[in-house]
Amino acid sequence: MAATIRVSVHVDFNRVGLVARERVATAVAKTALDGEAIAKAVAPVDTGFLKSAIKAEQASTLSWNVTSYAAYSIFLEYGTRFMAAQPYMTPTAARLRPILQRAVASAI
Repeated sequence: MAATIRVSVHVDFNRVGLVARERVATAVAKTALDGEAIAKAVAPVDTGFLKSAIKAEQASTLSWNVTSYAAYSIFLEYGTRFMAAQPYMTPTAARLRPILQRAVASAI
């Protein structure tokens, strides 16, 4: 079962214009790619497969997903009754939020 972080923004571009839209799209893409790197850096390591299964992918112009495709991702993230959680996607999302907010604010 995959664990996913969605990196997206909702901005009224009728007010800010197309140039700002392009800058925001670039900021969202950069933040998602940074999110992939952060998730890989903080992911628990046993064999290294989990890190190799984390990918940033564009869902739309202003939306990207950072997903861990390892079948056991969700169990590591939230734990089980037999194993404590070893979160790596949730802390990554928490680190990305202020980064994206600053990037979008400077883009518009």
